[in-house]
Amino acid sequence: DGEEYIAVLAGRGGAFSLIGGLVPNGPAPKHSRVLVFKLGATGVLPNLVNSIDYPNLPAVPDVDDDFIQHGSEKYHAFCAGCHGFNVVSNQAIPDLKYLPDVFYQKTMFDNIVLKGQFKGLGMVGFKDVLSQDDTDAIYAYILTRANEDKEARENPSWYDSILLWMYDKLASFLAAII
Repeated sequence: DGEEYIAVLAGRGGAFSLIGGLVPNGPAPKHSRVLVFKLGATGVLPNLVNSIDYPNLPAVPDVDDDFIQHGSEKYHAFCAGCHGFNVVSNQAIPDLKYLPDVFYQKTMFDNIVLKGQFKGLGMVGFKDVLSQDDTDAIYAYILTRANEDKEARENPSWYDSILLWMYDKLASFLAAII
């Protein structure tokens, strides 16, 4: 009909963000979408709701750095392929730093990771290749990363604060001219 449209993907996702270990500012809100623009159009996008429920994290178990390193090694060998490098996920598969509180209960964690409680949802059990000690170390590593993320979120560095300010100003500018 002679009209031209421009379509763009907006949001966060794809394989790179799943395994790239790039740390977003908190869990990615689930509002990725395809935006289509037409010259002369007057439509308006709906407002996005950025409500994120952060978990009440338990403290990291009282273990030494070698145990955390062991957990990191086992995590990256068995978990990172789906849940992301350094426990950073693109939200297509749960980000283990932002789970509902019940999943941080050690018994629940073991039932899922070792016994395959969520096998029907695609999360197989690893009891054939991981020991209880391995799972304890992975749990400690995930909680370490989750607590580091919480600390960074609640007390951002000066650099992060400047970046967020700059991105906010850039987004406001782009919104004003589009």
